[in-house]
Amino acid sequence: MATYKIIYDREACIGAGVCAAVADKVWVMNDDGKADLVGGKEENGKWVREIDESELEANKQAAEGCPAVVIEIVNKDTDEKVFPK
Repeated sequence: MATYKIIYDREACIGAGVCAAVADKVWVMNDDGKADLVGGKEENGKWVREIDESELEANKQAAEGCPAVVIEIVNKDTDEKVFPK
């Protein structure tokens, strides 16, 4: 099973909440109005979390629906960008 990496620029988040609405196991809205990546770790100013194929589709929808385009998804095995392409 492939693994993927979500890379999230929380600083640029505008708090639209699409991510939390479509992938609520991975995204939650914080009291400051921005989304948090559940289980994410900060790396070089961005938040990162690994997911597997079972979580990919919901997180692709979260990334595609984000009006600020602050969510990137990369295949860990191939380094190929899943979103944005």
